[in-house]
Amino acid sequence: MTVVDLGLVRLLEASATDLLVATVAAMRARDASSPALAVRLRSGAMVAMGPGRYVNRAVGTTLDVWGPGEVEAVDDFFTALGLTPEVELSAWAPPETVTALGGRRYVPRSFRSVLARSCATEEAAVEAAVEGASIEEVDGSTSQGWLDVMAVANDMDHADRRWVSDEMTLANAAVAGSAHLVAVADGRVVAAGSVHVVDGIAWLGGAATLPDWRGRGLQAALIRHRLRLGREAGAELAAATAVPAGGSARNLVRLGFEHVQTQAIVTRSG
Repeated sequence: MTVVDLGLVRLLEASATDLLVATVAAMRARDASSPALAVRLRSGAMVAMGPGRYVNRAVGTTLDVWGPGEVEAVDDFFTALGLTPEVELSAWAPPETVTALGGRRYVPRSFRSVLARSCATEEAAVEAAVEGASIEEVDGSTSQGWLDVMAVANDMDHADRRWVSDEMTLANAAVAGSAHLVAVADGRVVAAGSVHVVDGIAWLGGAATLPDWRGRGLQAALIRHRLRLGREAGAELAAATAVPAGGSARNLVRLGFEHVQTQAIVTRSG
């Protein structure tokens, strides 16, 4: 059982921040014209990937005590970039930080769960087999299928949004300490999952399955493979985020992940 305390929460928030900062660096390295930008704020960072992208918010910083100065810094940073100011608010945030955000009319937009488990267990070494599919690392023969699955599963396969999915997927692939897996059936990529080992934490992400292949255990198999990869890379702990009570959260809990905290994405209103 994972012992949840402030030390664990701080460890996960710091690691998640470092992963996002590394992703921004990868976006800028791939495309010199990328608007992606990350600026440190206290123990976290303000991350702006750009209009229409996945992440535009302050992350990993609300375990610190905030005053008006921190909120003003967030407001100014995102407003200057033409983005609505948002903050990833930890359930473990001190009351002063919650009050400072509320005083500037920040309100919840959505919630997500942070879950974790040990990589070093017997179960992590048992990799499930799915009839009719094999688990492989992404290579030249599967890279396009990987991009296609990520776009379809996240409802971004239409022309005006496909570039957002491809940009993020390729940036993730360029982050050091990452591995990217696909499930292949009859020569076709039908599911995917990634793992990034950052600060000794194996972060599971990039989970996607084509609609007609859901419910067949592919994500369970991909999770087990990624736990093994994380353990082999020296990670003692695996972590992931998911929509509370969603399909991904249920898959993770069934495989031994435990709830660490809930984060609220708060947005400045008005």
